Amino acid sequence: MKPAHSAKAPEAAEIRARREAVAVALMKEEAFRSVRYLGDAKFAVGYRIAGRLDRGFVFPFNSDAGAVIPWLAVEVRKDGTVRVKAAGFGDESSAAIGSPASGPERQSQGAFTLSTDATLVMHNNEGGTAPGDPKKVVWQVTPASKTVPTAVIRF
Repeated sequence: MKPAHSAKAPEAAEIRARREAVAVALMKEEAFRSVRYLGDAKFAVGYRIAGRLDRGFVFPFNSDAGAVIPWLAVEVRKDGTVRVKAAGFGDESSAAIGSPASGPERQSQGAFTLSTDATLVMHNNEGGTAPGDPKKVVWQVTPASKTVPTAVIRF
């Protein structure tokens, strides 16, 4: 008979040290306002990025941490539009009814905000734009969020 385990095994010191090193490396990047490793594979992250959307990019990318975490992808198109997709804030893989979630359970909690001075052509936020600001969309994110925040803007 196997003993019942009511609590998770403690995190190995070497794993914790590697994850804390990732947090330190990410803090070197301009857009990160705060990064803390909370333990149990959870990070508390605050970031903000602003600039001109004149080329595509994936954010964040940090070679020191060995991390390419596609939280945000920006695609600049030839027709003058830009598609912004925040894949790190939803789970398209489990959006179908009855389909199991792939990978580890997400722990995302917070908000993803898109503000622009361009024309907002499309977004998938059922709540619409921010009250009183047709150029700002705020998606509320929880561990159960399925919708990946996506918008198209035109310059």
